[in-house]
Amino acid sequence: MLSDMVASLAACTERLADVKADALDAATLKRFVNELKKHLEAWHKEAYGYDPELTWWIETPYEQAKEALEAYIKSLHREPGDQPYVAKEIADEAIAFLEEHELVTLPEHAKKIWRQVMISPELQKGSNCVPFLKATVHHELIPGHHLMMYMNDRFNTHRKGYGTPFLGDEK
Repeated sequence: MLSDMVASLAACTERLADVKADALDAATLKRFVNELKKHLEAWHKEAYGYDPELTWWIETPYEQAKEALEAYIKSLHREPGDQPYVAKEIADEAIAFLEEHELVTLPEHAKKIWRQVMISPELQKGSNCVPFLKATVHHELIPGHHLMMYMNDRFNTHRKGYGTPFLGDEK
């Protein structure tokens, strides 16, 4: 039974590499896997030592199942230091989507000129979840604050004296 779960998780982890999940999907998946881990740990705590035969054969499959669950969660993360490259891929993907569906007119200069302020690789360990990074890149770059500030700097400059709550973290 546990061996089947380990094999299923390994197959899912391989398939997950090709899936582009959004932040909501990732959060739901993480909650589901964490809940599964809690049930597995509770079952192990109750069963271990109760039946000597079960205790003997369960230890290896139990450890394999725990490792498979961890690998499944970690498959959503990139290595610390990879974040700038992932952010660039996500930004390019967002620009392509907006242009393909003709949702926003994007000036060439705005697509090419933007900067990244990166957090240290140590801090990235906890925040390198690609679906969460996707939400952040969209919020900050295009179609987010970067595009809004780019347009505000070049058009309707007579409005600079008026603020907006939508650009609260502006310059």
